[in-house]
Amino acid sequence: MKTRPKRGMAIIEVAAACGVLLGLMAVVAGVFAMTQHGRRAAERHNWALTEASNCLERLSAAPWDDLTPQRAAAEALSPSAREVLGPTATMVTKIEDVAAEPVSRKIDVEIRWTNDGRPAPVVRLTTWRYRMPAGGQP
Repeated sequence: MKTRPKRGMAIIEVAAACGVLLGLMAVVAGVFAMTQHGRRAAERHNWALTEASNCLERLSAAPWDDLTPQRAAAEALSPSAREVLGPTATMVTKIEDVAAEPVSRKIDVEIRWTNDGRPAPVVRLTTWRYRMPAGGQP
């Protein structure tokens, strides 16, 4: 008697193919989640860098006599930066006299925040502001 070749797939083959497909989908979902986390962290870092840069520019543009530690302490994160960086975000600004010639002041701006409960890399910008001599010429 002649036997006919089997056509189609057995249930075990279908189950194995479904298992492989589910495994691949889990890997793709994990990669997607890691990419989203990295994108959010990069966006927060850019916000912090922009906020620190804006603060540094405001302080650098202030008149020499207004560059005091009290002025630095009055600087705060903008509401939009606080919204993006989260409620734990902090900005610390310092203005220090530098004992050197020509007379200068060092301006530091530092922003800290957390990414999903873990501390993010600190954004720290520094510049020096020099006092213009009488007559306005350097």
